[in-house]
Amino acid sequence: MRPLDPGTSPDSVLYAYTKSGGTIVPFYPMFLGEFICDRYYHVDRVSYDSFLLIYVKSGEGYAEAQGSYYPLQAGDILLLDCYIPHKYGTNTAWEIQWLHFDGPMARSYFERIQKNGQLLRIASHHPATHDLRKMLRQFASKAPLSDIVLSKQITDLLTSIILYGDNTRVSHSSTIIDECLRYISSNLDKELSVEQLSQEFSLSPYYFSRLFKEETGVSPHKYLVMVRLDYSRYVLRSTNLTIKETAYRCGFNSESNFCTRFREAFGITPKEYRQSY
Repeated sequence: MRPLDPGTSPDSVLYAYTKSGGTIVPFYPMFLGEFICDRYYHVDRVSYDSFLLIYVKSGEGYAEAQGSYYPLQAGDILLLDCYIPHKYGTNTAWEIQWLHFDGPMARSYFERIQKNGQLLRIASHHPATHDLRKMLRQFASKAPLSDIVLSKQITDLLTSIILYGDNTRVSHSSTIIDECLRYISSNLDKELSVEQLSQEFSLSPYYFSRLFKEETGVSPHKYLVMVRLDYSRYVLRSTNLTIKETAYRCGFNSESNFCTRFREAFGITPKEYRQSY
C-alpha cells in the first residue's frame, strides 16, 4: 500500500493488519511501514488509538507528547502513546521505520519502558531494529501472517528495549548472538554463510565473526557444522529418510560431505550410526 501522507516519497511503503477475532494475544500490529520523507512531513493528532514505535534510520526529526519535546536523529527509537495528543515529523528529511500496535499488554509495556525514558539512542544492529526489519520483510513477502507469531515478535521487540534501558547484565552482543543462534536453529536446511548471517543482523562479516566467537567460543562455520551434525543424529534415529535426504535436510551440500563430516566427528558413518539404533 502506498502512503498518502504529505511529504512521503513514492518509495515509501505502508502495511495494514487486521487481527483475527478468534485469538486473544498480548499485542497485535495495526499499521507498519518504512517512510522516506522530506521537510513537509508532519503529523499532528489529538488521538489515534494505538501506541507508536518510531526508529530513525537516517536524517533528523522531532516528536512532542505529554509536554515534552524530543529531537530525533539517526539511531533513535521513540515510543509514543497515541491515545493522547502528539506530534512528530521532520524539518529537513528523514527515513523512518515505524509500527502502530495495541493489545491487552500494550499500556503495561509502554509504562514500563517509560520509566527509562521514551527515547533511546541505540546502534543500528540492536535487536529491536532487527525485529522491526523482520516484521517489515514478512509483510513485504506477502506470506501468511499469524496473530501469535506477530504478537511474539512485538513482545521480543519491546522486551529488548526494556533490557537495553535497564542496562542489565545481559550484554548487547549476547542478545544479538542469542537471536542468531535461534535463527540458525530455525534455518538449518538452508544454505547459511557468514556473509548471509552477518547481513541478516546488519553487521560486517568480520565484526560478526569476532562477536560470535567471543560469545560462543567457536567460529560461526564450526558452530553451523556442529549443530547440523547434532540434528542429523536426531534425523537418523527418528526418520526413514535416506542418508542423502538426511544430508540435505540438515543443510549439507552433498551426501559425501555429510558422511565425511559425520565420521570425523563421531568415528562412524551415518549408516553405522543408524544401524546401532
